[in-house]
Order: sequence, then structure tokens, then C-alpha cells
Amino acid sequence: MNPDKEAYQIEFIEAMPGFISIVDLNLTYLTVNNKLSALFNLEKENIKGMLAGGSCKKQSVQMQQLLDSPVGTEITWEYYFEGTCLAVSSKRHEFFIVNQAVDITERKHLEEKLKASNERNGILLRAIPEAIKSGAGRHSTDELEFLVKSLTENPIVDRQSIETLIRLEVQVRENSAKLQQVEKMLLWEDSSLMSRVKALEVYQQNDDENWEQLAESRNKINDLSKIVGIITSIPGGLKSWLIVFIILQMTGIFVIDLGVRLLNLEHFIPIERKQ
Repeated sequence: MNPDKEAYQIEFIEAMPGFISIVDLNLTYLTVNNKLSALFNLEKENIKGMLAGGSCKKQSVQMQQLLDSPVGTEITWEYYFEGTCLAVSSKRHEFFIVNQAVDITERKHLEEKLKASNERNGILLRAIPEAIKSGAGRHSTDELEFLVKSLTENPIVDRQSIETLIRLEVQVRENSAKLQQVEKMLLWEDSSLMSRVKALEVYQQNDDENWEQLAESRNKINDLSKIVGIITSIPGGLKSWLIVFIILQMTGIFVIDLGVRLLNLEHFIPIERKQ
């Protein structure tokens, strides 16, 4: 990869929130940010070139699905790595796939806790009719007191759980907005990374053409130097005669051409002139 292109790429992914990776169309990692390399407990250079999804079948399936999808396709999925749960947003670009993930481990634990609490409270709620039936005709029963106490101590969805879910939802939305902004800086703006990379490619192409022209000029100079070397290697007297012969030949051609023009002999002596 072009060093300038790689530097810009690293700069942008480090500015993006969450765990970031860029995968090529062979499904190998091109680069990751520091946060993801820390999660993998590997150096970034060691991750580069690794197969994405090599140890996670679900990731491999999702990457292959994106690979077979048109440019611009975006999917969301979950990735588990050593007790950490990531919510991943993957987008298919022309030459690579960008993955951005946020840690939702706390949210998953909270959802599991809420699910268990709901199941427990559901059992209690389903038992209410029987409790009421068994306590009919009495001002109070042990069963009703137990149910009221249980529902008071373990509400179906407590305030703290709701607030935590709302905070996580806001964080996901904020990260999505930041991703769109960084993607705009990376791909769509006039001063984006892709625009700079294309400009570098044009400059590189121009440099290659200039080098080719320089090589052609050098070859012509070498050929001319060989001719001059041949002439200069001729002994003194013979060299003088050769120079005189060339001068006389050029003078003769000039005199003939001048005579044809002055005497208007071009009808009798056709002369082809190069433009």
C-alpha cells in the first residue's frame, strides 16, 4: 500500500469511535485501530493480513454475505470475543469493507437480567388469580402479602434498568452519527482521503511518464554519443576529409534545391519536401 495512503487510513480510523477494522475483498485485515488490537491482545502489525472470521464462524458468514452484496450495503450483527459482546456495523465499499463496533457487554448482561426478572415476575403474576381465589372472603392472606411484597421489591422493569438502556441507546446513536461524519471525511468530501489518494495516483502516473521520457532522451543521447565517438575515433586526416565531404554534400543539396526553385524546374525534377 502507498505509505501516504496508509498513513491517512490510520489517522482516520483512530479518529473513529469504537472498535474499527478495514478488511479487503480477500477477507483479510488491512488495518485495525488501537482499541481493537488491545481487545485481540495482539500488535496491529500481527493482525494485518490475518483472515477475518478465522476464529468466529458468524463473522466469516457476515463478511462473505457483504462480499456478495452490492457496494453501499450495510449490515449490523453481534460479535462475541472472550466474554466481550460487540454490536458491529459493517459497510461494503468498492475495494474494502469497513467494520465499526461498540461494546454492548453491559447491555447484554442487563437484557439477560431483565429477561430473568420478567420470567420470575410472570410466574408471580400468573399465580395472582389462584391467590385471590384462595383468599376470598378474608381481609388479608399470606399469599397476597407475599405477592405484593415480591412485586414491590422486584418490579418488572426498574428505573435504573430503563435509564441504563436509554444511555446505551443514546451512545449507539451518537456513534452512528460520528461514523457517518468520519465516512464523509474519508470518502465523499473534496479533501477526503480517497480524493487525496487519487491525486497521489495521478502524480505517480505523471512521474512514471516523465521517467519514461527521460529514459528515451537518455537513449537518444547515448546513440548520438556513439556516432560522435565513431567520428572522433577516425584518424586526423581521414576525419578532416569526412567532414569536408559532409559539408560539400550538404552544400550540393542546397545548390540543387536553390537552382530548382530559381529556374522553376520542379515540373521536370519533382522534389518531395518534408513538412
